[in-house]
Amino acid sequence: MDELSRVANVFFYGPNFPNYNINDDICEIIAKSSFNPDIIVLGHSWLADLEGKNVDPHPALALLKTTIPKFGIINKEYVNIEEKLKYYKDNNFDIVFSHHHEVDKYSERTGIPFVFWPFGVNHHVFNAHNTNEDRGYDFSFSGLLQNQNKRAKQTDIRVRLQSELFYTIKDIPIAKRGKYRKFRIYWNAIPRRKVCLTIAYCLRKYRYLSIDEYRCLQENTKMFINSLSPIGLISPRYFENMASKCLVLCEESDIYTKIFNSDYFVQFKPDVSDLYEKIHYYTQHTDKRENLVEQAYAEVMAKHTWKKRIAYMLDLISAFINNKKCEAL
Repeated sequence: MDELSRVANVFFYGPNFPNYNINDDICEIIAKSSFNPDIIVLGHSWLADLEGKNVDPHPALALLKTTIPKFGIINKEYVNIEEKLKYYKDNNFDIVFSHHHEVDKYSERTGIPFVFWPFGVNHHVFNAHNTNEDRGYDFSFSGLLQNQNKRAKQTDIRVRLQSELFYTIKDIPIAKRGKYRKFRIYWNAIPRRKVCLTIAYCLRKYRYLSIDEYRCLQENTKMFINSLSPIGLISPRYFENMASKCLVLCEESDIYTKIFNSDYFVQFKPDVSDLYEKIHYYTQHTDKRENLVEQAYAEVMAKHTWKKRIAYMLDLISAFINNKKCEAL
């Protein structure tokens, strides 16, 4: 939203924005804007992501009333996917942008062009201009251990990583295992069960990080542990690590090559049997680590910022509209 507003005249509308009314239809919304829009973009959070909940919380919108070209951005493709696809189809969307790499199957099921549009990084926030040799942590992790949605199909690799590093009780790390005691580790994992999360919070084994705290953590970490998100999604953390000059330490996957030059990552085996070896090597060989993070930084800034993503989106939309105009002549 920030990057889009930097390059286009945007009227934002929805819950918590001024003049929002759940009973407005699209014509009433356009009347509230200060200009006549060329396009309508349905953002990430418009459609509901809660299982069993009506995917369309704004039934009065009536997008079919307008002839303005409509474009969607789909998120969490593992939740309510059939309902979301039906929504785009029923409302005659022109293009939908998806963070998931298997967009062809969505196109086939809807007849709408779906475009692979990976996550990116806000380079105004995550941007470590210099490599800090005195980073306080050897490696870090912060996030959910495993998504419990059955459709997420997320592996338990983060759970196994935690057990490799720590003695644990009910998803809560108690103490480092022997061979990892020499490393400075920041570990902030969200347990799989709510009751365990409450216990972890009380024991100060987990706390919510603000954006600024999260940025500072990455800039104070040599390596950050990553793994694929539900259904193989590549999360924003990969991009944020690269922009923070923090080495991406991640599980092996062929999916990375769909987005990155993965030569700049350090990948460990699915059974985490080589994790210690990789961590030990790159904490001892600063020059090797910094060479990788500098190359990764150059790539992310050149190709994977939200500024680049928005430019790509608008180029595709512009080409679509121009083609429509040519067809009308």
